[in-house]
Amino acid sequence: MSRVQTGVRIERSLLKVLKAVAEYEEVSLGALVERIVLSSFTGKKIFDDETLGKIAELGRVYGLEVETVTAPEGSPASDVSESPQVAAAPDPQDEAREADLAEAFDGLSRMLGDEH
Repeated sequence: MSRVQTGVRIERSLLKVLKAVAEYEEVSLGALVERIVLSSFTGKKIFDDETLGKIAELGRVYGLEVETVTAPEGSPASDVSESPQVAAAPDPQDEAREADLAEAFDGLSRMLGDEH
């Protein structure tokens, strides 16, 4: 298996929660992200109820607000009504970033079994 170094823009509080979950799970951030993405692709839930509770707690600590919002018009996520997204400060200069966050968090939320 070949891995590459990449730069990914991600909402700050979401990254803090991901780092804390990686620490809690005793894996690297990269390994956690790979697990989340692969599980999302296959529709599997990777976190048990205890870990989901810890994630919710970490979200409160780091100010991660999850709410139902509409994806930007024309993005793939806009076809799904009431999809969970990260509530980030709007960045009118970078709508592509918001669409990417919406898609990524939608997949993460489905994988986590979160039904907000």
